[in-house]
Amino acid sequence: MAIDRRWRLARCRVPCASFHSSSIQESPDSRSHFRWLLDFPRQRVALWSCNQPQESESMNRNSLTLALCLWGAVALASPPNPEDVAKRLVQSTGIAQGDLVRVSGSTKDLPLLTAIALEVQKAGGASFFDLTSDESVRRICHEVPAERDAGNASATLKLISAMTADISVSPGTNPQLCSDVDPARLAARGKAFQEANAAYTKGGIKAINLGNG
Repeated sequence: MAIDRRWRLARCRVPCASFHSSSIQESPDSRSHFRWLLDFPRQRVALWSCNQPQESESMNRNSLTLALCLWGAVALASPPNPEDVAKRLVQSTGIAQGDLVRVSGSTKDLPLLTAIALEVQKAGGASFFDLTSDESVRRICHEVPAERDAGNASATLKLISAMTADISVSPGTNPQLCSDVDPARLAARGKAFQEANAAYTKGGIKAINLGNG
């Protein structure tokens, strides 16, 4: 399957063509929107949360952000090759022997995600997929009962304790998919995952996000 979109690394996070591997400030968003947990604060896992406006927070110092302009004028002329992108992502994240890597993104980006998983294996690590879609976002918002929040959060903590690296391709999820859900329900869900958010931020996980747009 051809990749017909261009990817942006760490979209809107750092200046063009720059590397930053220490702490980063993330600007607050004035609009409430939904995100996948293990987005702590950027990545994705198949559990939704409501991201309310909040003060800027310092990112995990071990997170790695790689900016746009990776390919310069060449990238603007033609879509990037998924194998080339995967190699750069795995190298930039610093995947090493024994790393357990979560590879996440939309089902629409499966060729790229597959290439990333292959590069992780070549680097001596192991990976697992976390796939999202508009349908999964909508159904999780509407069908997961409140009494399952604690169990979902506990399982997420187990994932965080096991994984050592996180490579995500932003799925570009439509926030309107869950716009009709009671705000109180969303707030309760988000509160249940506060401990998981904190654990990810403090866990020393090597992380990189590839913006998709």
